[in-house]
Amino acid sequence: MSVLYIPTGNKLSITSTASSVGTYRKFTTDLETELPSVSIYPSTTIQLGPFLSDRIYVVTDYSGDITSTVSPATRQDNQLGTGLYTGGLVTASATPGKINIAAGTGILVDNYTNQTEVEAVRVSWQARTNVNVTYLNSTLTSYVAISKTGEIAQFNSRPTPDQRRDYIFLAIIVHTDLTTVQDVGNLPAPGYDHSQMLIDFCDALGIVNKSGNQFSANGANLKVNKSSGQSFFPGLNFINSVKAPNLTTDAAQVAPTMFRSYRNGSGGWAAPVLSDLIDVARYDNGTGTLASLSASDPFQIFRFWFAPSNGNIIVAYGQNPYKTIADAEAALTTGVFVQNPVLNDQSFRGWLIAKRDATSLSDATKAKFINAGSIGASAASGSSTATTNLQGAYNNSAEPEILTDSTHNALNMRDGTNVSTAKLISFQNFSATELAYINASGQFYGGITGGNTASRPGSPTTYQQYFDTTLGKPIWYNGGWKDSAGNSV
Repeated sequence: MSVLYIPTGNKLSITSTASSVGTYRKFTTDLETELPSVSIYPSTTIQLGPFLSDRIYVVTDYSGDITSTVSPATRQDNQLGTGLYTGGLVTASATPGKINIAAGTGILVDNYTNQTEVEAVRVSWQARTNVNVTYLNSTLTSYVAISKTGEIAQFNSRPTPDQRRDYIFLAIIVHTDLTTVQDVGNLPAPGYDHSQMLIDFCDALGIVNKSGNQFSANGANLKVNKSSGQSFFPGLNFINSVKAPNLTTDAAQVAPTMFRSYRNGSGGWAAPVLSDLIDVARYDNGTGTLASLSASDPFQIFRFWFAPSNGNIIVAYGQNPYKTIADAEAALTTGVFVQNPVLNDQSFRGWLIAKRDATSLSDATKAKFINAGSIGASAASGSSTATTNLQGAYNNSAEPEILTDSTHNALNMRDGTNVSTAKLISFQNFSATELAYINASGQFYGGITGGNTASRPGSPTTYQQYFDTTLGKPIWYNGGWKDSAGNSV
């Protein structure tokens, strides 16, 4: 038995040289609650630390040889990342086609060449003026950076992930005329505070819905259900678990009581009303008094938010009436909606289009649920009625037609082949047999077929036209083949 003393900030490396598989030796800290016992088996090496306070280990060698080394901890520079510390502003020079780079400092961190001994190189550079833009005459944009040795580096395309780790990138240079520096966009990656940058990024996105938390009809009534799910945001689950502080597990809710949100008419928001029902007959017209939907515009769009921190559900009244479900769905991402700022920190989960006389949210003619995407209050994504092609658009159209107007003018079908005989529109029967088509020259083929008398269609349809080359004239079928004078031919 021996005792090892490890000073603060140092690490302990232990290697077993024993060859017997069944042997091991045990290391027990004197502060059992801070670090449990560690057992090491033959032909293995472990590393403990670096320690935040002095540590004493009692080493019990059951059999075989061991070696131990106490050494200073590897630098924690791998917690940093390549980027800019100070300065480095890039501007267009007064001399055409050149740039100026302000003095600055930064860091380049190599976490990859030797992962056990991270290389962190701190770089500083003096101001540079009238620097030639290498790719001024050959690309529309280029990028400028600082190398590990403090030299200027330029690139003719957007930096790759590898390059962003090997250079301190400063700016994008715009020179679309291939002659002058028209603009400079300073876009450096800071080399510090990376954990807070991640939180900044998450804050910009809002709460991420990892799974579930979808709304649906409760049954033949005006209540809703929310499915179980998971939500992500830094610290969202800290109150429940310091080990998994960011991801909540959200329980399903059946016919939950919800907070109703609408405007108060004076720039604020009315006191929330609690109810387990969707108020389909009234909408938020901004006056502070909920207005009744009319028979001519009977639909509105409700919006749902979920608060993973406490399980609350907030439903916002629609702020505009619509004639049909299709009209309302078309306005999901284009219509104007004023959001209660209280909801900025909650998870937006989707929409409900409902008609004023609906008595059941399960009635597809009067109600339609549409799920939101995973990222915050983003535009419709994962909709249960996605219109990803023309068939989908047709299936989801209450009136499948295209109505032109004087603003948009005609509906265009443009040929993309540049071949005059290419088919632009094809007409097929139920068996997918082509009956007629219009080509890129505007010529119509089909409907009128032709040939000699012996080649007439064997099973013609009524009023079908055929050009009989034997007779040298068109004929029509009406219980028999007839010419334009009505004579049987």
